[in-house]
Amino acid sequence: MIEVTFLCELQLEELAGGRQFVVQLPENTAVFQAIETLCDQSRPELRPGLISDAGRLSGGILVFVNQRPVSSEALRTQVLKNRDSVMLYPAISGG
Repeated sequence: MIEVTFLCELQLEELAGGRQFVVQLPENTAVFQAIETLCDQSRPELRPGLISDAGRLSGGILVFVNQRPVSSEALRTQVLKNRDSVMLYPAISGG
């Protein structure tokens, strides 16, 4: 098992009722799998804001692992390591 810290920013923090959550995951867990686990086991209230009905990451959510952006293509292939930090950040738009 590995331990991963999730950081929820802006409105995701409000939705989750907190900013930081530590989750235990099996080794070789990809980033998207970890997000699903966070929603399914720890913070179900985050699911509507993070995962679309089609089972994909919702549009407008940026994901960073150890402060490095994760592309949408890498979400299902990039494997997390013990003590990684995953930041979930809603994109900001405006004029």
